[in-house]
Amino acid sequence: PAPVTVLKSGVIDGMGYTLYTDGSIDAAFEHGTLRFDSIEDLRRHLEQSNG
Repeated sequence: PAPVTVLKSGVIDGMGYTLYTDGSIDAAFEHGTLRFDSIEDLRRHLEQSNG
């Protein structure tokens, strides 16, 4: 398998992120950086956090 590398990184709505070639994503929050298996997992986390 190919090594996992950074595909894209930046800031969306004040949240820093790093997207990797395997589809996983790191998202920077006030309490630290969390890794998610997919953008869908990140969206689910954000929806649950916002009520």
